[in-house]
Amino acid sequence: MSIDRIMVPRAAPAPGGPSANVDWPLTHRSALMGLELPPGGFYFGADQPRVHTLLGSCVSITWWNRERRIGGMCHYLTPSRASRDPAHPDPRCADGAMALFRQRAAEAGTELSSYAAKIFGGGSQFAERGGLALSDIPDRNVEAAVRLLAADGVPVVAHHVGGQGPRRIIFEVATGDVWVRHDNSLS
Repeated sequence: MSIDRIMVPRAAPAPGGPSANVDWPLTHRSALMGLELPPGGFYFGADQPRVHTLLGSCVSITWWNRERRIGGMCHYLTPSRASRDPAHPDPRCADGAMALFRQRAAEAGTELSSYAAKIFGGGSQFAERGGLALSDIPDRNVEAAVRLLAADGVPVVAHHVGGQGPRRIIFEVATGDVWVRHDNSLS
């Protein structure tokens, strides 16, 4: 098991900032861990000190705006959804989560390129058999994150993806720091 801290340099506090924009059911709050983001969850704002989630083959993207000290995180399950309703983006899918991020960034009066993104997860949850992975969903989830962020001009400054086993990530909203605990003990 490994614990890594992945961070972007800190910036001075910016005045103001929007309140939280939360989509999808959110669960467990605690003083130590902050807000728990379930699978399919999405958070954007500045009112939570920390947002955390547990990932397997799913992927989380964190976005952080250094000047405004606001950010967000998603936890999506699949790369895309067959039916896309622009009026109701589905954060359970990468394309829906990115659509929500675009909306929230616009509502905050910020440009997408002013955010730094970090990508986590996409780990196989089952040992490979005969050199073959049992599912290509983890790889497709990671590829979707990279493709969608590049298309929107959002720089990816860090990633901790692939491999085997689950990851717990904790996103510090005020600083952009992310803590990762990875259990890669699957065999």
